[in-house]
Amino acid sequence: ALPILMSAATAAEAGTNDGGKVCLATGTGAVTLPVRVTDLPDRVVWVPANAPGLGVCRELAAGHGSRVTIRSAAPDIAESTGSAESTGIEGNTASAGSTE
Repeated sequence: ALPILMSAATAAEAGTNDGGKVCLATGTGAVTLPVRVTDLPDRVVWVPANAPGLGVCRELAAGHGSRVTIRSAAPDIAESTGSAESTGIEGNTASAGSTE
């Protein structure tokens, strides 16, 4: 899968790092993508809009400038026990370009 691009600070705040995975979610849906750390403003992510096999715009009903929740996709104690709700950070999508 094509990666989601974000700053090192955004990745750290979401509980992941370069090469990790995050869950990107809206009220409509969620997708899990690998992370690539790059030079972007904090709390802004770039996602592939029309990657083969993954329609982020369709799955999330999101586009340029949409608000999304970003959280680590790595299992943690709260998720494995069901004892607490997973937390995430709020961010915005940058221009989501087509890969076609």
